[in-house]
Amino acid sequence: MATPDLIAWKDDSGRFHAVPVDIVTSHEDDRSAEVTSFPVEKGSNINDHVIHQPDTLTFEVCQTQTPFPSPARPGSIFALAKGFATKPVELDVRASLFKPGGLLAISTGIGNVIGDGLQALGLSKPPEPLKATVFTSDVPVDRIGELHDQLIQIKQNARLCKVVYRGKVYPDYLMTRVKLTTAKGEVGLGRFSLTFQTLRTVETATAELPDPTSLRLKPAKVQTKPPKPVDTAPPAKGEKRESLLSKLTGGAGV
Repeated sequence: MATPDLIAWKDDSGRFHAVPVDIVTSHEDDRSAEVTSFPVEKGSNINDHVIHQPDTLTFEVCQTQTPFPSPARPGSIFALAKGFATKPVELDVRASLFKPGGLLAISTGIGNVIGDGLQALGLSKPPEPLKATVFTSDVPVDRIGELHDQLIQIKQNARLCKVVYRGKVYPDYLMTRVKLTTAKGEVGLGRFSLTFQTLRTVETATAELPDPTSLRLKPAKVQTKPPKPVDTAPPAKGEKRESLLSKLTGGAGV
């Protein structure tokens, strides 16, 4: 059964792309963590001493040169493979191709005689031909090579992928390995090994900071009173002036 939309990714223009494959033969979901080898103080937060390794997905998939019909699954954007069209045909199944033996051969022979007799009398209709829908292509199509090119493009461009398998969604994975194997006797079949690894992302925010010059310390303003002017004029006649020493001592004992 075909697996629709195994890998989905978005290009630089924001357009989504899907990469369906024909068959998934194996699937591995690996999640591991590394614990410190140093002693941990009792009562401390154990999460600070555990390093979670990136999660890893591994798929073994097969691609054929003839497309598989996609099952009706909600959310699937699988379309008929490029270069192929559907065509109804009648299958020529001859009775001589099936040769039963023993009791089955006798009962089959009696049934055929009775059926022929009823048809001759007009009491039954001849069996309808067996019909089927097949895929046809007028031009050579290399589906294995096309899938290989798509996977290489995703890996080389480090596209962030969303992997969907068995109804489970694995977001934010990077493809780290693509391997194509073709074996003797498997004409028209390509086996792929795909490895994905999680990419941890963080969100950043921009904060508005004040102008650094406004945070600098400014010198304190000291207000000083101007000195009193010194009276240099000569004293008037009969006027006594207080000496500087008397001013300093307040006139005590001077």
